[in-house]
Amino acid sequence: MKKTMIFTLALIACVFSFVSCDKESESETTAPIVGTWKFTSISGTVSAMGYSQPISKEDIDLGETITFNADGTTSDKGTTYKVENGKLTLRSTDGMAIDFVIETLNASTLKLGLNQTIVEEDEEYPMPIEITVDATITFSRVK
Repeated sequence: MKKTMIFTLALIACVFSFVSCDKESESETTAPIVGTWKFTSISGTVSAMGYSQPISKEDIDLGETITFNADGTTSDKGTTYKVENGKLTLRSTDGMAIDFVIETLNASTLKLGLNQTIVEEDEEYPMPIEITVDATITFSRVK
């Protein structure tokens, strides 16, 4: 179980490394997100096999900052983003995508909601493990 939770936390930590998206019009909500954002907090839970564990900033390192560029790329190599219909989608060059709900996006704050279930296969367990992450990640604008 501990290995599964560590994997899930690592997944969240790598979330900004996963991304490749289509160009979108500036009329979408791309322009307000353009800039550099500093990770300030994360809260929520990771659940698997009937157990739930809280997530806090001390448990995970999402890096100091992430920059969303006007061309749909980010400061993380190979990561692109798309903002559409109140969602931020990050996509890696290998096609893995993670969708966040944009809870707050203004001049100073970006708050993202993540509610995602993944299936982890582990040779220690005879069947796949379903892991659910329910978290809120908050950033403050640097520039």
